Amino acid sequence: MKTKAIILNNYPKFTPSSKDVDCISIQLDNFPSETVLIRLLFLSVDPYMRNRLRPEGTHYIKPLEIGKPIISMGIGEVIESKTVKFKSGDLVIGMFPWQEFAVINANAAKPIRQTTLPITTQLGILGYPGLTAYIGINKIAKPLPGQTIFISSAAGAVGSLAGQLAKIHGCHVVGSTSSQEKINYLIDYYHYDTAFNYQQYREDYASAIKKYCPHGIDINFENVGGKLLEAVIECLNLQSTIVLCGAISQYNSQNPRQGPNNFHKLNSKNAKLIGYIVTDYDHLFDEFQQYIIDQYLKGKINYHETIINGLGNAWSAFIGLFDSKNIGKMLVKI
Repeated sequence: MKTKAIILNNYPKFTPSSKDVDCISIQLDNFPSETVLIRLLFLSVDPYMRNRLRPEGTHYIKPLEIGKPIISMGIGEVIESKTVKFKSGDLVIGMFPWQEFAVINANAAKPIRQTTLPITTQLGILGYPGLTAYIGINKIAKPLPGQTIFISSAAGAVGSLAGQLAKIHGCHVVGSTSSQEKINYLIDYYHYDTAFNYQQYREDYASAIKKYCPHGIDINFENVGGKLLEAVIECLNLQSTIVLCGAISQYNSQNPRQGPNNFHKLNSKNAKLIGYIVTDYDHLFDEFQQYIIDQYLKGKINYHETIINGLGNAWSAFIGLFDSKNIGKMLVKI
């Protein structure tokens, strides 16, 4: 059978563009034992994927291959099975190719955990974005009631949950985002205490942080990096913590990546900067999912999904992450 697929043409030097991929038709011929034929239902697009669009990749994940389909987390339905692990109709999750249909090794797919939440949450608040927030806040930051936490890129899939987890711990939660609409979401829907539009403070991020965090920052959940992180360091309290989740402002930089020029001030403030790789915490997945479900049922957690329709629009959805086109989790419905 034939299926449409999104193929990587080249590694983008800077901001990804439509020239980097092609939507083509490929033949699915081989269907060996211990595989399943799946119909893709949803694909996840996430900022970390930008690091797979370089020939060197990273130490924790290989680069995507030129001439091969893009790969990301996805949800599919088993159409035909040649393994006892799955039967027709089963819903599965895994790292799947950007295709309408795909033949997957049975070991590369996991059954969807049945919960009271929609299956799409398995790619969001119950998936790796959720685990990233849970580990960063509950296991690394370990916030105390009354502390001020500042979260950059606060309205994204990770930041929106991180803020809600911090509120559960009794923190004063402040976020930065890219529009008034997102500020409204952060305060009215995600339980943030306050937030600001960083685009209005590009010449002086520190003034915004001092305005919205008048008592300084005890914990920074950092998703942006660059000049914003530099401003954060200026506003840190003594014995504060930076949880370094990401640095999306630097992923497509046409210039050498910016490190904070005031890095030395971490020493004088007796501050900690801690990075982490979320897959190192896979063993906590069950614990994390149960915690999020419990808090959701208590009304402590909300989530939002930005869903783009059509495999042919998946690459545009990915690019949209870097233009702040999403609120909450960005998904592609096939």
